[in-house]
Amino acid sequence: MKLPIVKPKQLIRVLEKKGCIFKRQTGGHRIFYYPGKQRIITIPIHPRDLKRGLVRSIIRELDLSIEEFLKLLKKSIFRPFPFRISLSLQADSMSSHPESRRHLQSWPLSSMYK
Repeated sequence: MKLPIVKPKQLIRVLEKKGCIFKRQTGGHRIFYYPGKQRIITIPIHPRDLKRGLVRSIIRELDLSIEEFLKLLKKSIFRPFPFRISLSLQADSMSSHPESRRHLQSWPLSSMYK
């Protein structure tokens, strides 16, 4: 079975669901401890996707099958709110500066996830 392309944040959510504990971050790498096998797992935090070979080796270290990994991945995917949220504030609760009121009167969160 072919592994999907995974972003570092998605893999981190899978690690947390599996019981891994975040220990530290050194530069662009997050280090997790997996108490099940007493192992250290390093995840690179870069803007690009992780290569399939790295994801496969992490799956092996966690003693997961690809099917189990895909189930955990499916459960850990972030889904934004399906509706639009607006933030309307009263003018008297804002500062007197007109610029601060202008950009806070309506703040649509759903537009960030398009």
